[in-house]
Amino acid sequence: MALTSHGWSGIWNLGSLDVHPIGYYMLLNLVRLVFGEHVVAYRLMSAAASCALVVAGYAMMRRDWGARAARLFAALACFAPPFMRMAFQIRMYSWAVLAVAMCFLFAMRICIKARGSGPVRVNEWIGFALFSLAGAYLHYYAVLVVTIINAIVLAVVCARAVDRADAVAGAQCVVGVLDSFRVPNDVDPADRLSADGRGCAEHL
Repeated sequence: MALTSHGWSGIWNLGSLDVHPIGYYMLLNLVRLVFGEHVVAYRLMSAAASCALVVAGYAMMRRDWGARAARLFAALACFAPPFMRMAFQIRMYSWAVLAVAMCFLFAMRICIKARGSGPVRVNEWIGFALFSLAGAYLHYYAVLVVTIINAIVLAVVCARAVDRADAVAGAQCVVGVLDSFRVPNDVDPADRLSADGRGCAEHL
């Protein structure tokens, strides 16, 4: 939470020395600017992601797989003990789960349509791209998962000759996400931390 006292530029610079991506810290910074440094506000932000997972997941599952599958998804997302625990932690887990789940649901829709059930709409590509990017900036495990999902979508799209142009763009996105795995080894993190930065790192 110490990182949230900095602006976005400070979060970007100091967050590059942390193991977690910086997206969650930027969200916390927005909450801090609006509501102040209140623990309840931070916890409610995590709960908001869990609620969004139930509502958005139900809507997508109902459209693609029917009401029964949608109700099962919503029940698991709402009452599964791990999700209930994450919903009130001041951590990035609930937001990472939301991003990865929505990325996966959009990916399923795209793959099914790409294999012959109909054209993929632009807003579906946009949703898939945005949630992929969000997942990559929320948790390092989410980076791995969305990279695998993007690679699967890319493979499915490449199988169709009419989508080769889209496949090139998709390949560029996958390569861009893979850059998140790069760990610079030519710079000593201690040399890059200011005194204020060291304090933040110790509190993390």
